[in-house]
Amino acid sequence: MSESFRVLSASAQVARHVREGIHSGVWRGTLPGENRLVAELGVGRDTVKASLQMLEDEGLLRSLGQGRRREIVARPPGKPQGHRIILLLAEAMNVAEPISMDIAHSLRGAGHKVDYAAKTLRQMRNHPAQVSRLLAQTKTDAWMVFFAPRSVLEWFEGQRVPCLAVAGRHRIVLIVREMRSKPGPGAPEQAFLDELKAQGIRSGAYNLPDWNDDAHGLRHLLESLFRTTPPSALLVSTPELFNAVQIQLARWGLNAPEDFSLICTDYHNEFQWRLPAISHLAWDSRPLVRRVVKWADNVRLGREDRRKTYTKTEFVEGGTIGSVPLCGRSDADKFIL
Repeated sequence: MSESFRVLSASAQVARHVREGIHSGVWRGTLPGENRLVAELGVGRDTVKASLQMLEDEGLLRSLGQGRRREIVARPPGKPQGHRIILLLAEAMNVAEPISMDIAHSLRGAGHKVDYAAKTLRQMRNHPAQVSRLLAQTKTDAWMVFFAPRSVLEWFEGQRVPCLAVAGRHRIVLIVREMRSKPGPGAPEQAFLDELKAQGIRSGAYNLPDWNDDAHGLRHLLESLFRTTPPSALLVSTPELFNAVQIQLARWGLNAPEDFSLICTDYHNEFQWRLPAISHLAWDSRPLVRRVVKWADNVRLGREDRRKTYTKTEFVEGGTIGSVPLCGRSDADKFIL
């Protein structure tokens, strides 16, 4: 994972610790003085002061004057007690993602009891029937579901227990040959990951996967990508790899643009015979050829030539790009391994 935790400042960490202690009943009435907190927590006085000011700003503490302990503000009359809320994650790694961590901490800070579901959506293969069994076995006041396909969310919509859908997943995958990704991403591949990040999309091994560079490895990769919530877009680096991907997915009854978007990052003359037209990147090879010949001539003449050049690329939008599918294929009968 390229990102795991959002680093909190020391004062924010102390504020969180004190907040959780108040809500769990460790401190009642008034908070210990600053000297005692400094000694107990092993942090500086400035850090403690800043954290307590945060809690005053939240309305959880009230200053009684200089040199006096801060009062813990009681819950206003009539305000309901916190609910028990279950977080249903797409996969186990989501527990360490900043959005789920922030939500869990903030809910606990607001007095709610937060737990995680016994299974993830991935473990249940995103099947509403398995989610239903989990719901029947779990006692809670509300659910929060992360990165769920529409089929699961539509099932929750018909239930009596309140449910909030949190976050979607931008499922964009670039498939390249091993030589382009190892030992590290090449310049185009890194530019792809950088652009995802620039657009606010968390990127990692899912977006640029490793795979065994042969026909069996490609099939295994596609099986793993489409087994649960499938990609919404596949970018494939070469025409021959593109054809292999398209043919394999068609055998499983999956086609672009109905089920996902499919783009080739190169061009082949055969694309002009394909319907629907293939979405691809096109570039004129003639400037590159001229540059190569020029370099060879300079070498022959004993001239040093280290000039870096670039080739312009044009995106040709064909007929293999469509809207993001409304639901995952994990619960569809047409995808059979």
